Amino acid sequence: MIMTLLAIISWLAMICTVAGTGLTASESPKVRFWGFVLYVIDSVLWITYGIPCGQYALVTQNLFLIVLSLVGVRNNRKKKL
Repeated sequence: MIMTLLAIISWLAMICTVAGTGLTASESPKVRFWGFVLYVIDSVLWITYGIPCGQYALVTQNLFLIVLSLVGVRNNRKKKL
Protein backbone atom coordinates (compact mmCIF):
# COMPACT_ATOMS: atom_id res chain seq x y z
CA MET A 1 0.00 0.00 0.00
CA ILE A 2 2.71 2.50 0.96
CA MET A 3 4.81 1.61 -2.08
CA THR A 4 1.79 2.17 -4.32
CA LEU A 5 1.18 5.57 -2.69
CA LEU A 6 4.85 6.49 -3.10
CA ALA A 7 4.72 5.45 -6.77
CA ILE A 8 1.67 7.68 -7.31
CA ILE A 9 3.42 10.58 -5.54
CA SER A 10 6.52 10.17 -7.70
CA TRP A 11 4.46 10.14 -10.92
CA LEU A 12 2.51 13.24 -9.83
CA ALA A 13 5.79 14.99 -9.01
CA MET A 14 7.20 14.10 -12.43
CA ILE A 15 4.08 15.41 -14.19
CA CYS A 16 4.24 18.68 -12.20
CA THR A 17 7.94 19.03 -13.05
CA VAL A 18 7.38 18.62 -16.78
CA ALA A 19 4.29 20.85 -16.84
CA GLY A 20 6.01 23.50 -14.70
CA THR A 21 8.98 23.53 -17.05
CA GLY A 22 6.72 24.11 -20.02
CA LEU A 23 4.84 26.90 -18.28
CA THR A 24 7.94 28.75 -17.06
CA ALA A 25 9.20 28.86 -20.66
CA SER A 26 6.22 31.04 -21.56
CA GLU A 27 6.50 34.71 -22.51
CA SER A 28 3.43 35.48 -20.40
CA PRO A 29 4.08 36.44 -16.75
CA LYS A 30 0.73 34.92 -15.74
CA VAL A 31 1.58 31.58 -17.31
CA ARG A 32 5.12 31.67 -15.87
CA PHE A 33 3.61 32.31 -12.40
CA TRP A 34 1.67 29.04 -12.63
CA GLY A 35 4.84 27.26 -13.73
CA PHE A 36 6.54 28.35 -10.52
CA VAL A 37 3.48 27.25 -8.53
CA LEU A 38 3.78 23.81 -10.12
CA TYR A 39 7.49 23.77 -9.24
CA VAL A 40 6.65 24.37 -5.58
CA ILE A 41 4.01 21.61 -5.69
CA ASP A 42 6.43 19.19 -7.35
CA SER A 43 9.10 19.95 -4.75
CA VAL A 44 6.65 19.26 -1.93
CA LEU A 45 5.71 15.99 -3.63
CA TRP A 46 9.37 14.97 -4.05
CA ILE A 47 10.01 15.78 -0.38
CA THR A 48 6.98 13.70 0.58
CA TYR A 49 8.39 10.87 -1.51
CA GLY A 50 12.00 11.27 -0.36
CA ILE A 51 11.52 11.21 3.39
CA PRO A 52 10.02 7.71 3.75
CA CYS A 53 12.43 6.39 1.10
CA GLY A 54 15.47 7.77 2.94
CA GLN A 55 16.37 9.93 -0.08
CA TYR A 56 17.72 12.85 1.93
CA ALA A 57 19.70 14.32 -0.97
CA LEU A 58 16.43 14.54 -2.91
CA VAL A 59 14.74 16.17 0.08
CA THR A 60 17.55 18.72 0.49
CA GLN A 61 17.61 19.49 -3.22
CA ASN A 62 13.89 20.19 -3.26
CA LEU A 63 14.04 22.41 -0.20
CA PHE A 64 16.47 24.60 -2.16
CA LEU A 65 14.30 24.38 -5.27
CA ILE A 66 11.30 25.67 -3.31
CA VAL A 67 13.33 28.74 -2.34
CA LEU A 68 14.46 29.25 -5.94
CA SER A 69 10.88 28.90 -7.18
CA LEU A 70 9.74 31.56 -4.73
CA VAL A 71 12.53 33.83 -6.01
CA GLY A 72 11.26 33.13 -9.53
CA VAL A 73 7.74 34.19 -8.50
CA ARG A 74 9.14 37.43 -7.05
CA ASN A 75 11.24 38.16 -10.14
CA ASN A 76 8.32 37.32 -12.42
CA ARG A 77 6.13 39.86 -10.59
CA LYS A 78 8.78 42.55 -11.03
CA LYS A 79 8.77 41.96 -14.80
CA LYS A 80 4.99 42.49 -14.96
CA LEU A 81 5.29 46.04 -13.64
